[in-house]
Amino acid sequence: MSSYSFIDRLKTIQLFAKSMDQGYVSDVDAGTWTWFELVLLGNAHTKNPLIRDNVEYIWKSHFNPMATSEYPWPGNFLGVRICARFPGWWIFVQKGYLVVEIGDKPVTRLPPQFGEFSLLQDTLQEMNEKLPTEYDLSVPPMRADGFDADTERPLRILSLDGGGVRGLSSLCILREVMQRLSPEGKPRKPCEVFDMIAGTSTGGLCAIMLGRLEMTVDECIEAYNQFMKKIFNVSSLRKNTRLVWKGCRFGADNIEAVIKELINERLGDSEAPLLNEHGQCKAFVLAVRQDAANSKGPVHLRSYFNTQQKSLLPNVKAWEASRATSAAPTYFPPLEVSTDKGVKHKLIDAALGANNPVGWLWNEVLSVFGAGRPIDCILSIGTGIPKNQVFGESVKGAITGLGSAITNTELANILFRTLIDAYAPESRRLKYIRLNVGREIEDWPEDAMEKENEELAEMDSLTQIDGFIERTEQYIKEQEPRIRRCASTLNRNLFRR
Repeated sequence: MSSYSFIDRLKTIQLFAKSMDQGYVSDVDAGTWTWFELVLLGNAHTKNPLIRDNVEYIWKSHFNPMATSEYPWPGNFLGVRICARFPGWWIFVQKGYLVVEIGDKPVTRLPPQFGEFSLLQDTLQEMNEKLPTEYDLSVPPMRADGFDADTERPLRILSLDGGGVRGLSSLCILREVMQRLSPEGKPRKPCEVFDMIAGTSTGGLCAIMLGRLEMTVDECIEAYNQFMKKIFNVSSLRKNTRLVWKGCRFGADNIEAVIKELINERLGDSEAPLLNEHGQCKAFVLAVRQDAANSKGPVHLRSYFNTQQKSLLPNVKAWEASRATSAAPTYFPPLEVSTDKGVKHKLIDAALGANNPVGWLWNEVLSVFGAGRPIDCILSIGTGIPKNQVFGESVKGAITGLGSAITNTELANILFRTLIDAYAPESRRLKYIRLNVGREIEDWPEDAMEKENEELAEMDSLTQIDGFIERTEQYIKEQEPRIRRCASTLNRNLFRR
């Protein structure tokens, strides 16, 4: 008999349950919402979980099989509490076994850093109090299973700003980073490196190409060039002159046809869904409801299930997500889509408030991977700082200035670079890297910075883009040490599973 205590020698607890749900669901794409959990109770007479230091001692085991009337054996993860998220969902269990594995010697485990996560919760909650109504970042619950991921491989995350034709700049920067990950061989695809990719507007379009369509950066650049030539061209603008008086410069037919053509080429079906649970990485893009652009948070269009947040449009098509996230107001008409219940929404791009999606991306990482999952790198790539915008005294000048302020991606950068490095797991270690043409370098004279801002391309300006790409190439040379450090950070656990 071992002299060590039972708890010291406890290796794993596994639940095997022969179970099923109610046998039907209204929308398979919306995911399953019944599952099992293991709960440490406060005493033998309560159903409530033990709470210490504001942490609920709960571990999720596995999801119940969806839309079945049979009793399969689904898996062997942790869990013992039977849970249903919404009315109408049921769990029927025929048999169940709780298997406890006990070793001969104590198992060494590092204690989770509950205190640091508590600070993160408080910070997010304080931010929510300052945000407009219903525009909240979700605050991850303080549960023990949120810290189980601290021994898993650290995450690599990519965030892509919006910026019209200037999005080509972010792709050129990303290509340089990817080439440094395979200096002697074929460059890796971003979907092979990053666990999650997110984008807004044309950054969202790139996120879908890189994440859902699993394209190389060079393939994405080629497609992006073709997009811009076909969409932002003089003849297209002239052809749709009448649309300008209706509030947009370009029609929907052209951009939709170009997007569908690419998706059909890559996936063999222009109507393919955005959802792809077997993809190499997770990708999501942001859009907003036209009727609630300033009062509700952006709509997340995902290539995966988020078991913590039910998607508004779980069965959205890949072309619809691409079209919605790039529907910049005054440039393209909104996209009308319907939920599984037939409710119609008009979506526009999320540039007004989330042009730099890094805050929403980090929030999604916490929700999907858990608060305890380590992070190697969050790489945020901008599309250049647009030319300085002065608030005019006229109504037109005020509107233009306000729009520029709201879409300012550097404001999000300044806020979240501090939060992520301070509060993400392994705090006080550099994890957040921002690469953006036009970002001030310490020894640059002020007049050079002003000249640089004047040269940055407008969102739909094809005539200026060649000069901006030259500026991007110069930026890459100037930022060589920073880009090298970024590649080194990404490469730290690249071959770890």
